Amino acid sequence: MYLSASDIENVISLNYSIDFIEITLTQIGSPYPIVYSGPGTVMQMSDGRLHLKLYHAFVDGIKELYPNTGKVRPGKIIGDSYYFSLKATDIKGREWTSDKIDVPKGFSIPAAGKIINTHINDLQSRGAEGSIGSGKIFIKYFVIGDFQIPLNKFEDLPGGGFELNTYYYDYGGYDIELIKKDKYVIITATFNADDFDERIKSTLLEAIGILCGHRILPVFSVFGTGDEMLTTWSSITLISKKDWLPSPIPLNLPGVEISESFAGFIRSYLREIKEPLSEVYRYWYKVYCSYIGGMDTLALSVSVSIEGVVKSYMKEYEVADEDYLRLAVDAEKIIGTLSLDPRIKRRLIASLNMVKHVNPKVVLFNMANGGALNKGLVESWIVLRNKSTHAYRVDVEKYQDYLDKIYDCLLLFYTLIFDVIKYRGLFVDYSSDNWPSKPFAVRIITNNRK
Repeated sequence: MYLSASDIENVISLNYSIDFIEITLTQIGSPYPIVYSGPGTVMQMSDGRLHLKLYHAFVDGIKELYPNTGKVRPGKIIGDSYYFSLKATDIKGREWTSDKIDVPKGFSIPAAGKIINTHINDLQSRGAEGSIGSGKIFIKYFVIGDFQIPLNKFEDLPGGGFELNTYYYDYGGYDIELIKKDKYVIITATFNADDFDERIKSTLLEAIGILCGHRILPVFSVFGTGDEMLTTWSSITLISKKDWLPSPIPLNLPGVEISESFAGFIRSYLREIKEPLSEVYRYWYKVYCSYIGGMDTLALSVSVSIEGVVKSYMKEYEVADEDYLRLAVDAEKIIGTLSLDPRIKRRLIASLNMVKHVNPKVVLFNMANGGALNKGLVESWIVLRNKSTHAYRVDVEKYQDYLDKIYDCLLLFYTLIFDVIKYRGLFVDYSSDNWPSKPFAVRIITNNRK
């Protein structure tokens, strides 16, 4: 399904709707499912969600008036039988599907039927309309928001002239294009079918989201193969101007170098991150969600996320200090001979046993000693981790120092991501005054904030 220019304008303005001659909602996972059917409409709401309105004429009045969808208990995961699946035919004859729809309870009497009003997550339609030639696969996403992206290509305008509003890069085997419009961005990627992995549909959005500092939620997406096109219309969360997490790379720089770095990050991410919702992305999303929550929230989130990435990916640096271990073993023997209260003795021995485990602090210092990190960033993380996890109250006169350590840790977090995906290119040095851009090539970060 292709969107016309007027369709795109309505989608971006959250004013798009589709009328259906028939919508069928079927209870999931029940041998005798409840079914509601009839004509209706799906429309966008001003908050970005999709709203379904269905007109159902009763067939089995008692069953449909008093639906048995299972009990919903507070604090428990809702079972599948509570939800309904959707199949529908629109006014143009296209077939659409959706899943996990909550049908609200309630009705009015007297009535010959029921009007169902509810929100849905997305609608999908499959068909041959707009499919491309064999050997190629393409993805197109429409994303609402004013994203900052490096621009390296001019677009010809319909009325004549041209505008620098496009990022384009040929990766060899696939190419990616981002067209920046007034209120939205169009992301298009074309792949050779032999080189395409289905998971790239998600990991591509993850990579762009990390670079742009916001979770990418397409309001409309199209996935095309040689003989089929899958169209998805989605509910979204609108983006506030305060919601942007600072990018790991200097997106505000002009020229070829930042375009190459943008391309390099995407290439590295798609090459090294094989599964959607990897630990890298999950911890980035944790930091992103906490960014608008204030310093304390961000401090805890970024310090814990650093620990999470280290535990998940930095196994090669889990090397214990053998001399230190021998000292701990000797100390444990001595403590065993002392006449101490058993509780004190157990506590001392338990503390010494912790030395036998290689914790994230040891790993980070091993990385620093090997030239992969700056030791000052690791020290900032230790301070921030201790304060953020122990309800430390920051005095007003120490806000700047606290904030500096948060941005030291944001840089440390991004540096770990660079290491995981083997990225080499420009980065923003958040540990230095004025946040300069620097080349990340030899895995050494400086810390020279005044």
